[in-house]
Order: sequence, then C-alpha cells, then structure tokens
Amino acid sequence: MNAFKSFSITSHEYELLEDEFSQLCYFVSWQLMQNNSKNNHQHEIEDFKQELLMAVIRAGSYYKRQTWIESVFVKLDQFVPKETIWSEINKSLQYLWSKKTQHGAYKRKFGEEQEDILEMIAGKFVPEIEMPSKNAQIIINNKFKIYAKRIIWNASRFIGKKITKEKTIRVGQVSLSEHDFLFY
Repeated sequence: MNAFKSFSITSHEYELLEDEFSQLCYFVSWQLMQNNSKNNHQHEIEDFKQELLMAVIRAGSYYKRQTWIESVFVKLDQFVPKETIWSEINKSLQYLWSKKTQHGAYKRKFGEEQEDILEMIAGKFVPEIEMPSKNAQIIINNKFKIYAKRIIWNASRFIGKKITKEKTIRVGQVSLSEHDFLFY
C-alpha cells in the first residue's frame, strides 16, 4: 500500500504545511546542529530542515488516509443496512481499525486488503455525492499539529542518532524534552 500515491499531498497543501511547520523544523535543525557541533557531520541546517519537512509531508499523507478511513466509517454507519452481513463486516473493520495502535501480540494491521474491502463496501452502499474523497485537502487541526510534532520529534531523534558517534549518553541530548516539544 502506498499512501503517498493514494493520498498525495498537493503543491497547495505542501505550502500550507511548510507555512505551519517550517519555523519549528528550522528550530529543531538549529538545535541538532548546536547539540552535535563536536561531531564530524557535513550537513547544514537547511539539510536537516528539509529532512524534517519531508517527514511532515509523509505524516500528512498518512493523516489524510486516517481521516478518509474514519469518515468512510461514519458514512457506512449511516448507509449500510442493519442486521446484514455487510453491517457485520463494517463492524469487524471498525474493530480492526480501533486496534491499530495496540502493541504486542494483539496488534492488528489495517492494511491494503482491509482498505480495499472498506472502499468496496462504501462504493456499494454510500451514494456517490456522500462518498468521502481521497483527494480532499488535508485538515491542519490541533490533532494533526500534535501528530506532526511527534513525527518531527521522532525524525530529529533519528537524525541525531545518525550524526552522533556516542551512543546512549549523546542520543538523549539530541532533541528537546518531548513534553515541551509536543505542547509548545
């Protein structure tokens, strides 16, 4: 499954994401440079900033997919006849979707096959004018902002691990404190 093709970010959406997160990405890049000034890396602040912005773009595609799936579930609840096999399949898919964030042995994947089944059921029951669009513009709400900040946090830690030679001591100092970072 390629969320980047099915739920691609348009040029306009890229500009919105860049306007919203470029200063944060620059600040995190600057901080990475400051905390790793003794290391022998050959990157500039702009390189790190672009890498972090690309992580936000990927997050935007995945967020568009998530919002599409959730809006399709809402429409299926409206239009799928109750007490039918289709209703049971819908409930099963919703249950699987609700378990997507669990870790360990009970984790279940909501992958391409489940997405195809969801789209097939929606095509069968949801009127075309009511059907959510995969090409809908990304919604940059507070939920997405927190999600994107987590992605930037994780990407900055990954960059920090790549450019540092010292392992655990140095890695902990690469990024901001997570709480201050996420709720800045």
